[in-house]
Order: sequence, then structure tokens, then C-alpha cells
Amino acid sequence: MYYSSHRYPAGHVFFEEGTAGTSAHIIKSGQVEIIIRQGDKEILIDVFGPGEIFGEMALLGTKTRTATARAIEQTAVINISRARLLNVLRHGDPILRHLVLTFVNRLKRANTKIRPDKADNMALSVCRILALTANQNIELTDLTDEHGNTLLPYTMAIEQVRGILSIDATDCRAVLERLETFNLIEIIENQASTDKFIRFIDEEHFLEKAERASQELGSALSSRLFQRSIYIDLFDFSEQIEVERERIYKKIAEGQFPEEFLLFKSDDVLKWAEEVGPSFFEAKRKRISADELDTLDDIVHVRNSILRTVLNQMDFYKICQLLKTAAEPVKDKMLSNLSGRLKQVVEQELDLIEEVDADEVEEVTEDLLEETRDLMEAEKQARGVGKKSRGAEDADAEPQSEE
Repeated sequence: MYYSSHRYPAGHVFFEEGTAGTSAHIIKSGQVEIIIRQGDKEILIDVFGPGEIFGEMALLGTKTRTATARAIEQTAVINISRARLLNVLRHGDPILRHLVLTFVNRLKRANTKIRPDKADNMALSVCRILALTANQNIELTDLTDEHGNTLLPYTMAIEQVRGILSIDATDCRAVLERLETFNLIEIIENQASTDKFIRFIDEEHFLEKAERASQELGSALSSRLFQRSIYIDLFDFSEQIEVERERIYKKIAEGQFPEEFLLFKSDDVLKWAEEVGPSFFEAKRKRISADELDTLDDIVHVRNSILRTVLNQMDFYKICQLLKTAAEPVKDKMLSNLSGRLKQVVEQELDLIEEVDADEVEEVTEDLLEETRDLMEAEKQARGVGKKSRGAEDADAEPQSEE
């Protein structure tokens, strides 16, 4: 696959702090400075040169840029969008894809050694990371408040904790909020950007106080974090045992999947059940034939197994285009039939798409309907063949019964 490079003049801003991020950049020539702003003051974070990449967090799902990237001199870069990266992985060589998945899974297993259930105390581990990050950050940026207290960018802190402890952003925020209630840190608004700052209440004795409160902090957070560390979602389970998710769904529906493995995170699943309401669990809606499938609204009457197959073969951006214009029942139906990771990518992209082209949406809609009709017809024919086969067997058996 060919990747073209583009040249930009000195002073060109590749992206601004606080804006949405969807791509990364590899430098072929020139230099790029990474800066953050505090009021009218620009603070230099780093400088990148040829062969280095910047903005890579956007490829990993981070929605908001935590700094500004600007060309110091005339610079040539290769731009890599998240959509293109996902497309390369999706259509890449199966052997290479298998190797990548193997490396990722091994990395996940290695990360479990420092996950919440392995760490001596999650909250204390977070405190140590914050202290280390603050020390490194102050050497680079001299970022302090009017009283000389160290300020740590909130988003940067979360990314550091996520990267080292392999916990998600929700859990990171929960830990930070808990630290704030123990008067160890203060989370304050940044007037110059959409990000926040973490200010240490007593930086000199921060870790000492954290260690004294570690037992109480740990007991307050261990249950939440430990539960997340021992679960595996259906998507990862499917990959690791190399069985299609549809087969797993079928085994669950047939009652052949051990019930002791069908566990739900109580707070999350009860909240979801409340959102969808009792009607979600009532008798299924009417089914329609392929000939009756005329508009996007009609897919609410399509079997989940069919819609799931069609959607999970579509490009995620096309799904986003449909969701942007779909009615709520259609949107709920589509989202509920996306695989775990695809759903995560789609939900992230939806926040970044402000508007869609009506003609493109119409074209994507027709493609979806056509694929769905074809699959419905194929399933109908397969059922017909099965009935004929069973009918022939019954007919052959009738004379014998008469004897």
C-alpha cells in the first residue's frame, strides 16, 4: 500500500490542544514541536524529528488532543488516519493479522502482572505514577500555579495511568476522584483549554500521606477494579478460542453454555435494563419478508442474526453515517447488533462526526438494505430446502407405516 507525504511550511499547526484527534503523523523531514498553553504562555513539551511519530494517541481511541503540534521548519509528514489503519488491519494478510493478535494477547497477559488484582494497592500505585509524572513534567514544563504548586494536566495523567496499569479511563477518573475526597489532590478547571489540572495539596508529603491512607483507599476501590481485571468480553473470548461469535450466541440461546459463566456486572447491566425498559424483553416484534424491506426503519423487524452479520461486515464509517440520521429504535437495534470492539469504535467516531452527506447516506442505506434482503432470501431458501428434505423423508416413510 502506497503512503504519500505532504509538505507543510514552518509554523503550520497540525492540530490544536483540545480539538478532536483522528490521525497520526510520521515525519519524513523537518521538525515538529509539541506544546501546551497556560494562559498566554506556551510551554514546550517535546520536539520530534525525521522517523518519529506524533499524534499517535488518536489511533488508539483518545478523542481529544492533549497538546498542540506545530512545524518548526518546512516539514514533510505521512498522515495516517484511524480509518485507514483499521482498514489495513481488517484487510491485511491473515498471517500478519494473526501475529499481531498474538503479540497483543501476550502484551495483555503481561499487563495483568500489574493489573489491580496483582498490584499491592491500586490507589497507591496511581499515586506513585502521579508523583513520577509530575516530577518529569515539572522538569520539562515548569508548570505551576501562582503559589508554586505543581500542576499536572488531567488528560496526561489519565493516559499515563492507563498505559502503565492497563485500566480504562472510567476507572482512572474514579481513582482520581477518590484521591480528591481524601484531600490528596485537587482537580481544577483550566481556563485556557477544555482540559483540567491536577494540583497536589501537599506535594512534599504527597506519597507519605497516600501510604498512610492506602488501606482505606484500597478497600474503597479494590472491588470495582478487581472485577474489571478478571472479566473477558465476548469479542476477546471469541478471538482467543478461535470460534465465531455467532456460534457462541447460538450455544447460549440453546442453553448449552454453562450458566455459571453468564455473569453480568450488576451496576452496569441493571442500568442498561432500566434504560431499555421492560418492553425490550417482551415478545419479539413482527418479522417482515425481504420484499417488504423498503426503508431503514424496517430493519427493526429483521432478525438479529441477519442484521448482525450484515453490520459486522460493513465499514465502521458507513455505520456511523446511518446512525447519525437513524430514528432511535433503528439506532438502538443497530448498536445492539455490533460486535464489542466495532461498537466501541463506532461510538467514538460518532462523537467526532458533526454532519453527513445526505446522498452518501442514501447510497449506504440502499447497500445495507440490499445486503439484508439477499441474506434474508438465502435464509428463506435454506429453510425451504430443509422442509422439502424432511417432507421427502416423511413421504418415503408413509408406505412402510401402512404395511
